[in-house]
Amino acid sequence: MFDHKLQDEKGTEEQHRAIELESNFPFLKNKEQAWNEMINLLKINNNYVRSQAENAICSCYSYIPIEYKKQAWDDLIGLMQDNPYESYTEIIFSCYPHIPVKYKKQAWDDLIRLMREYPNYVRNGIALGFCYSRIPEECRKQAWSDLHGLMQDNNYDVRIVAVKILGECYSQIPKECNKQAWDDLIRLTQDHYFEVRSGAADALVACYYHITKVYKKQAIDDLQRLAHDNISGVRSGTVKSFGSCYSQIPEEDKKQVWNDLHRLNQDEYETIRIELVRFLVSFYS
Repeated sequence: MFDHKLQDEKGTEEQHRAIELESNFPFLKNKEQAWNEMINLLKINNNYVRSQAENAICSCYSYIPIEYKKQAWDDLIGLMQDNPYESYTEIIFSCYPHIPVKYKKQAWDDLIRLMREYPNYVRNGIALGFCYSRIPEECRKQAWSDLHGLMQDNNYDVRIVAVKILGECYSQIPKECNKQAWDDLIRLTQDHYFEVRSGAADALVACYYHITKVYKKQAIDDLQRLAHDNISGVRSGTVKSFGSCYSQIPEEDKKQVWNDLHRLNQDEYETIRIELVRFLVSFYS
């Protein structure tokens, strides 16, 4: 009991230290030393300390001198590699925009490598969609090739995240790659795993506002196909997708979409019927 109490007191002390570092970091002369201390706090086996250290890192990275930012990013990648099952999404979101431009592609490569080496690293993968829009334009074609590879990965967990990334960054993909990206998305609407198909339904809507007219009809056709999926989660996601883009659907397709939605009102799963009610409430309000 006594040892446990000492451990709690130590954790509280370290938690306060993380708060102190976050508050004072912009004014510290030796930022490198303070950064290393925050990295060490993030390694401590105490959720409260790690959470506070993560907040500090998210807040302080932008204040690191430019000549030290690359090394600081490498420190974070080392942490992610040593603990591939932890979620560092917030750190990636907060730090990536402040990486010097000349290192942004290398930082992207680091994240792609982690996705490939650690298939269960997918919780952090969603941040790649955010990072893609911040890669220098001259690097985006190569970065797209990386995403294209992830969407063909043998691990379905990786494909689940890859299709979400596509929904996040489709509008930023170079125009000469748009057709390939669209073909990947359509293929994933027919994936063997329902989680991938459901994610593809969401991505279809995210992309819908950015695709050319010739693809809009295909998108609606694929959503209608997913509305007949044998997995209830996919059908539920399709209702949400239709609800999000219904106002943008061409008039000649709206009747068929409406008929599909009406049919889903008779679905055996209550969650789908509830989702449909939400759509109708928003549509008529």
